[in-house]
Amino acid sequence: MDALAAIQLIMGPTQPRHSLSNIIHDCRYLMRQLGVEKIDHVYREGNKCADLLANMDFNDGLDFHIFDVAPDCIISDLCDDRNGVEYPRLLYDS
Repeated sequence: MDALAAIQLIMGPTQPRHSLSNIIHDCRYLMRQLGVEKIDHVYREGNKCADLLANMDFNDGLDFHIFDVAPDCIISDLCDDRNGVEYPRLLYDS
């Protein structure tokens, strides 16, 4: 599912008959519990580390991963984030 569509569902008006209304309600509940008021969409170029982590191939059967140390594959992108490196948005013809 596209992240922007998910954000629009969660942040948009309540749709009680939506097929995902229970999940949307749970997300809103967790946001309230955590004090999160807003979710913003960021293109993958704006958060390369999250994009790389989301696309990592885990073959260990776990649904959730916690890293005590950043994986080697994102170290250079973390440094770029810290240094304010910007990347252009790439648009593709379909």
